[in-house]
Amino acid sequence: MMPMLQSDAAVQFTLRYLALLETHLLITWTSDDRPVCVVDWIGDDAIAALKAALADLLGSPLHTDARQATIAYGAEHIQTVGFGLAPDFTEFIKLGLIYGERVVLWDIVASRYLAKPQFEVASKSVLAQSACELLMLRSVVERGGVVVLGHPITWSPLAAEIDGELHGEQNVSAATLGLSIALAAIEEGLPLHPYALLRDGYRPATAQRVESQTDELFSAQNYVFQQSIGSLLRDQRVGYLRDVRVVDFFDVLSEHSSLRRALRRHFSLTLEGMSPQQAKVESEALTEDLVRLIEKQNAAITDYVAEGVDATGTFLLASIAAISVGMPLVQMLSAVGAVALPLTTAVRKWANRPPRNIIVQSFKTLADDAENSMPCVPSLLEPSSEAVKGVVEPSIQDLHNRFMAFHWASDRHHLLESLSPEVARALLATLGPNDLWTIVNERHRQEAYIGDYLAHLWKVDEASYWEHLGKSCESPDGLLAYDLEEHVDNMRSCTIPIKVWSQVLDSLFVAHAEALDVRNYDYALERLLEIIVFQCERADDAAEKRAALVSQAAGLDPARSAALADFLKTAFGGQLPAWIVI
Repeated sequence: MMPMLQSDAAVQFTLRYLALLETHLLITWTSDDRPVCVVDWIGDDAIAALKAALADLLGSPLHTDARQATIAYGAEHIQTVGFGLAPDFTEFIKLGLIYGERVVLWDIVASRYLAKPQFEVASKSVLAQSACELLMLRSVVERGGVVVLGHPITWSPLAAEIDGELHGEQNVSAATLGLSIALAAIEEGLPLHPYALLRDGYRPATAQRVESQTDELFSAQNYVFQQSIGSLLRDQRVGYLRDVRVVDFFDVLSEHSSLRRALRRHFSLTLEGMSPQQAKVESEALTEDLVRLIEKQNAAITDYVAEGVDATGTFLLASIAAISVGMPLVQMLSAVGAVALPLTTAVRKWANRPPRNIIVQSFKTLADDAENSMPCVPSLLEPSSEAVKGVVEPSIQDLHNRFMAFHWASDRHHLLESLSPEVARALLATLGPNDLWTIVNERHRQEAYIGDYLAHLWKVDEASYWEHLGKSCESPDGLLAYDLEEHVDNMRSCTIPIKVWSQVLDSLFVAHAEALDVRNYDYALERLLEIIVFQCERADDAAEKRAALVSQAAGLDPARSAALADFLKTAFGGQLPAWIVI
């Protein structure tokens, strides 16, 4: 991990800004550090409190210091400012980080969402989505790679004037408005480089007041370079660029400081002076060249192996090499057998030849990081980003409905894992007896999935776990059985609630009655016996559980009573303990 950059006032301001979003919108976090926001937890009081807190922060000396820090940082570093729509927010940020060393984002929460006289309920989902997207960047903010500043319309008279003019016109695109506001901020002294995710092949116009800056800061060459990098980020052959976390992406860019220059040289130098159509064709060809260069590194070991090996051997070794690179040498040689010698030579030559191309080297690191990243979890609403990792839940009831609509327990398990503990517990609290029955007793080919679900539940909410486990005892199939038996281990090592104890006894005398009567002590009865011994001998409330067992046994007919006595004797050396009265 790269060391944190020096925390200037812009970073400090942004962290305060994010903390306000997290606190007032009741955002919680999953175990893999994804923010979760439940929209129906955001009340009117929370909106009012957030609006007031952001107003205080944006009007504070810290925000003034943050703008000054941005000016100072931009004197020696390339700062980018995005504009226009961002259908994929993570791609938007990654493009900005490739284009420059720091991305500056404008506050839209206070200046847009909360600025309306009447905050609409429907806007809560958009607010929650934006907050989650921003909070996913917190680690990058801490490293100095992204900062948030107040929107220019709140502190720049020129930006406010342009905003008013363009909003009064018809058919003004978001790109035109965004670029004009960015150029107004630059006019006010912020050293920024505008960029955008424009995919439709045209450069946006700007307001007349800042038109003179367009060619200098958003030139044709810069625009084509951005288009080229955007196409590269979306190329399926380097799909790992989308999967890698933004913070890992930033760390790699920081470690390989010359990567930005290398990419610009690769794309920009040959594109100068071309028409838009020529530039588009050439950019596509350059992307193809770069991807082939990256792919060539992966094939290089095959080229080494080909030295002194016939065509058949080359084919064989290429196949082996494809799965062997990165394996310990001894392990690899045991896999290749008779052809080990030439492959050994090839691997050693390859290992001693580090990649010389900084783009190839950096992209290899990014590919490795992507393999270790958690899968992207799409937004559960209409996504404003194709790879948003934050989760926005409209309501706990909607979440409950989706949870119960699943047929497979594994799907419920995965959904529960995707939530923060707080939201998961809120969801579990909505489950009624019929829900519990469906979850744990529709077992056909699901026993292992249900067991895995219960094992995860034990870590999330112990009370709900016992409710589920007790309901599983009501199944006509009896005790849940599968390869692992975490639930059995818990019942023979932990004091279970008395309600669950009663359900366990009911299962013994109902679901397992026939096996009990014929003295066929199968897996389930053997486990139940172990559970009974622990709960009646070593549990904290053993006396109460003994009394419950004796009370239930008193109502049995003589034949069943004798069967129970024989069953219990197997656990106590052939003799019933004194407390058992049957």
